[in-house]
Amino acid sequence: MVYIFLDSSRVPISLLYHRQDIQLIFTNPMPVAMFSIGEVRRLAKENRAIVGIGAAKASTIIRKSMADAEKKGYARKVEAYSDAGALVSALKDGAVDCAVRGSLGANDVLFEIKRQFGLRRVARAAVLDMPGKSSLTMLAPVGIDEGKSVEDRLEIAVLSSELIELFGSEPRLGILAGGRLEDTGRGAKVRKGLECGKDLLLRIRAQGISASFFGIEIESAAGTVNCIIAPDGVVGNFIFRSLHYLGGWDALGAPVLNLKSKAFIDTSRAKKEYVGAIALAGAMAELNPRR
Repeated sequence: MVYIFLDSSRVPISLLYHRQDIQLIFTNPMPVAMFSIGEVRRLAKENRAIVGIGAAKASTIIRKSMADAEKKGYARKVEAYSDAGALVSALKDGAVDCAVRGSLGANDVLFEIKRQFGLRRVARAAVLDMPGKSSLTMLAPVGIDEGKSVEDRLEIAVLSSELIELFGSEPRLGILAGGRLEDTGRGAKVRKGLECGKDLLLRIRAQGISASFFGIEIESAAGTVNCIIAPDGVVGNFIFRSLHYLGGWDALGAPVLNLKSKAFIDTSRAKKEYVGAIALAGAMAELNPRR
């Protein structure tokens, strides 16, 4: 095993990937993370927000999550909405401080968010709790129609970094691509993916954000960075489902990052509980200085 000590924000791009026989040790390691489940819960208790949650029908899971969140102090009150338009309207008009999609359909809710807030598209990043780690990990893009271009992924990366900073932690991003750097000759698709990944890395660094290139080796990125940027939303969605549904990672939800004036947490209808999502919404209710 060869150990190389590096400042990850300054080394050449050719060194920013991991091999089994080389261990990269960063000389500017991530500080003790504030972006943690403990910090989310603390802020939610401090904010005591009124949280709106979508409930497509009478749901034992939704009702129990509402009661549990209120009992634990993650919200002053949780109100259920059976209509997507009403939920988003309540958020926009200030009837609730923040909102969670809950069990409402994604298409209806996202349509209403774009319509009522005048967004051309939504940018989301999943917030995941890795087993055995104290810090949370963001994963983006996760919508199957998101992150189609380098520009789209750059926007998501910058917005994700801003959210991590609002939680008091330093963002450290890991960029994924469909291969290792030495795989450039293995077809046009692989080569283009690697070029786009390296281009994205340089653009993110130009924004003053710490980032490293991991290629296809997500196993090296996980636990090393606090935000993973997938090659596109379809790949990101596969990663999310693999980590959450098969790998045991807890998913708090996916904040709509470009809804900067409000906190809205997207969730899956397949979730077994929404307490974490309610806590994340409550924690974010007072984070944005533009409110």
